[in-house]
Amino acid sequence: MTDRVTGRTYPTVTIAGREYTLKSIPAVMAFDLADVIEMGFGAMLRTSQTDGRMEPSAMMQIVTAVLRKNRTMFLDLFAHVLGVKKEDFNNGERFPLTTFVILGRAFSDHPDVQDFLSELTEVMGNLPENPTRETPSPESSESSESTEVTQDGVTTVS
Repeated sequence: MTDRVTGRTYPTVTIAGREYTLKSIPAVMAFDLADVIEMGFGAMLRTSQTDGRMEPSAMMQIVTAVLRKNRTMFLDLFAHVLGVKKEDFNNGERFPLTTFVILGRAFSDHPDVQDFLSELTEVMGNLPENPTRETPSPESSESSESTEVTQDGVTTVS
């Protein structure tokens, strides 16, 4: 369905026989999503094997840990995009156990999530590979002023 405000097409999901069109995700959710991404990817990197593969059981542990630690954020987000109240998720007839799996899968098609990840990837791709602060050594300085590096690493010019 095309949103009348943004003009964007958002995916629909069917939960317990009822169809919902996902709504746009507000910018403030970027902070929570960044926390989830960092937590999930950080855990994946720590537990992956040297060839980058990961055991399915380890992946499941990470996913469930991320969901548990971010329960409130996910409930807020899912309630918002469905246009329901958080308390509505307590109704198993309306929102069965598969609800969050369905929503999680639908998020890969959500244009706001796609744009967020695309922009984030672009920003990360533009970062220097080895960000180091180059501080010229006193020997390489072309100045005739004498310099001294103190014990706390501060360079002074005299």
